[in-house]
Amino acid sequence: MKKALLGATLGALALSLTALPSPAKAADIGACLVTKTDINPFFVKMKEGASAKAEELGIDLSTFAGKV
Repeated sequence: MKKALLGATLGALALSLTALPSPAKAADIGACLVTKTDINPFFVKMKEGASAKAEELGIDLSTFAGKV
């Protein structure tokens, strides 16, 4: 009886571990940066920093500006 219970417990544990979702890969992650303009020096630096960090982490970054 104890062996059957132990076997059932180990089987349930094995099944529960295989059902866990796999972590997302960096290539699957995307981000968006929306700034007010593309000409304001503050937003230009923000975009440059975000682009550099996204490239370092392997994240696909899309940038948009509300005004050109």
